[in-house]
Amino acid sequence: MAPQRFELAFLDELARDASRGLTPSEARILGIACAALEAADAVVIHFGGRAGRLGEAVVGTAFLEGTLQTLAAVGKQHTPLTVIIDNSIAELMAVSAYRARYWPEITIIALAPSEVDRVGLASFADPSAHNILSLDFHAGHDSAPYLVIETIGE
Repeated sequence: MAPQRFELAFLDELARDASRGLTPSEARILGIACAALEAADAVVIHFGGRAGRLGEAVVGTAFLEGTLQTLAAVGKQHTPLTVIIDNSIAELMAVSAYRARYWPEITIIALAPSEVDRVGLASFADPSAHNILSLDFHAGHDSAPYLVIETIGE
């Protein structure tokens, strides 16, 4: 099955205008995103900056904390989580601290962004996973946000 891509640019409008409602199409897209999260038996997150700057690492760290808290809040604690970061900020991300604070199924991998692009995010997921939620928040991939639903191996 070919990947399905859904544009999420409307999320920016929602963040700026709390009174703005969702169109039926936008509500459907958010429903698809929620279903993908609910079905996920592994999560892969890629973040970092265009140049591996410290400020981007600080933002990424805060983002990771929020993501971990969100996953726990929706009942996804203990879901295998792989976090891919740039080599240049590896020393700032102690996996032992995240495992102690959240759950032991957290892995942090430091790689060059070009290596991640070459093999794809899903390839870093727990090998037993069937439903992988891959989140690309690397600043080098700046564009309007989008959701891709892809079935692999069928």
